[in-house]
Amino acid sequence: MLTSLGKYLRTFRIQREELLKDMATSLDVVPAYLSSIENGKRSPTKKLIYKIIETYDLTDEEIDELNKAFYDTLDEISLDTTYSTAMQKDLCISFARKFNSLDDKQIEKIKKILEGSNK
Repeated sequence: MLTSLGKYLRTFRIQREELLKDMATSLDVVPAYLSSIENGKRSPTKKLIYKIIETYDLTDEEIDELNKAFYDTLDEISLDTTYSTAMQKDLCISFARKFNSLDDKQIEKIKKILEGSNK
């Protein structure tokens, strides 16, 4: 099953007229690994995303698109709370506990707050 990241990478590669094996070489991964990411058979790592950004010197817009595709592809997301305050950690835990029970209206409200349009 093709994932958001798989579609993004395949389109990105084709637009650059680059073969899968050439992109894999550029990213210092084996072609089978890159193919399995494109086809949704393996989960991508953040390390791979950083390598793509670095190797291809992506623009801010391309980085945003790549990150969106990456996070859309993941089934599990973790947050590093190493430098977070107690209140921030508490918010993360509360959100995680309630996440699956949020309805569309609540989700839209939260998104507006997070995007800065608290109307």
